[in-house]
Order: sequence, then C-alpha cells, then structure tokens
Amino acid sequence: MWKTAKCEVQGRGHEKQDIPCQDKTFYIQEGDTTVIALADGAGSARLSEHGADRVTRFIGEEFIENFNLYFEQSDGAIVKQDLRNKIVGTLEQLREQLILEVDCKIEDLASTLLFVAVKDNNFIIGHIGDGVIGYLKNDDMKIASEPQNGEFVNSTIFTTSPDFINNFNLIKGEVGEIQGFVLMSDGSETSLYNKKEKQLSPMVNKIMNLAIENSQDKLEKLLDDTFQSMIKPRTLDDCSIVFMTKNIIFETGSYTELHLQEQI
Repeated sequence: MWKTAKCEVQGRGHEKQDIPCQDKTFYIQEGDTTVIALADGAGSARLSEHGADRVTRFIGEEFIENFNLYFEQSDGAIVKQDLRNKIVGTLEQLREQLILEVDCKIEDLASTLLFVAVKDNNFIIGHIGDGVIGYLKNDDMKIASEPQNGEFVNSTIFTTSPDFINNFNLIKGEVGEIQGFVLMSDGSETSLYNKKEKQLSPMVNKIMNLAIENSQDKLEKLLDDTFQSMIKPRTLDDCSIVFMTKNIIFETGSYTELHLQEQI
C-alpha cells in the first residue's frame, strides 16, 4: 500500500490581489490503486482554480476505474487521445455549470496537469505543462518528467490548449523497488528544482523520507509549515506539492534497478 500527502499554499502575489489559490491537488486510493494529481491554474484564466480542481478529481477517479484499460493499451497515441477527449469533455461540463452564474469560456478553466497512478506493481505517469514529476530510488531523487514549456518564454501548455496532446508526456512501467513519487507546481519548482542541472533539491529527498516514516497528518502539518516559512517567501506564485510513498522502509543496498520502462 501507499501513503499520500499534499500541500497547497496561496502565493504572495495572489494574497495581495485577493485571488484564490489556483494550485489544486488531489489523491485517491481504492483497493490496490492509488492516484495523486496536481494542477496549476493559469494565472491569465479567470476561473482556472475551478478547472484545476475539476481536472485533478477527474483524473483520479478515471484511473481508479480504468487503470488496467490504459496500462494494457500498447499504443500510447490512443491513450493520449482518449484522455484528451475526456479532459476536454469534463471541462466543457464544468463550463456549462458555471455559465449559469458567471460568464465562462473554456479558456477560463486552463491549467497544467501532473499525475501518477499506481496499481499493484505498475505505474502510469502523465504530464501536461510545467511543474516537475520526480521519484525516489536508492534514497536518491530522480526526474521522471521535466517542465513542458510553450512556444514563448515563460509560457506553458494547458489542458485547454488545442494541441496539448502533442506535448502530453505519458510514461508507464513497473514500480519495482521504487520508494515514492512526487509532483510539484512551478511555484514549488522555483525553490525545489534546479533547471540548469535538472535536479531536485535535497530537501525533496528529506521530505520524501519523512513521508515514508511518518503519518499523513504529521507530514501534511510539516509540509504546510515548511512551505509557509521557506518556499512561499521565495516566489509570488502559488506553491503546491503531492507525495506518494510506500509504507515500507527499505534497507540501504536492498534495491533492484528501476527503469521508467516505456515512454509512450
């Protein structure tokens, strides 16, 4: 089984402007399937927090129900197209609900999307837009998926981008002895990811090990305190992070080699 923990912190820029936190995180566990998801609502989209919240919940519930269907599909293009159609449909349903109270275009619901779904010894990773996905192996943090940037400087890909399927990073493989996964938004990325070296901060490794050893409630309190005191002051952006860790603490030297076996 896997443990999960998450944290969302409103950025200083949004505090000053009285704008809600547009980063949304979600986790769900049912039977032998666990899913974590994170979405960073586009700052230029008026209702992006609603889109981010809806798309993380959708992706969690979708993989709880259909993990095997996606994992067993050998053609990654089919998986991407199916998920793209369902994401667009989910956001269109949300737009129809919101339009009863406020003017809403589909672009107003734009967000990034990062997720990891695990069932038994198999995993699926998905990434649209910026932010970082990492994993812990042999007590060492590694990058599974780097930020996906848009055509222009400081731009990225969103779930409402017409061609996001062309920038949809999808990976599947066997968990093996992996200890955990982490998702973070670009606000957290500012402090916890070195773009030049393409490495995660040692702090992520420390937090991951704490996640393995501590309860969810204790870890989420620690995350909130850390983000408020150390991460938030370094950026104006919202900051969020989600972890998934194994309950078992492994002994050093007992790991077998993990490969992100198939990029699709």
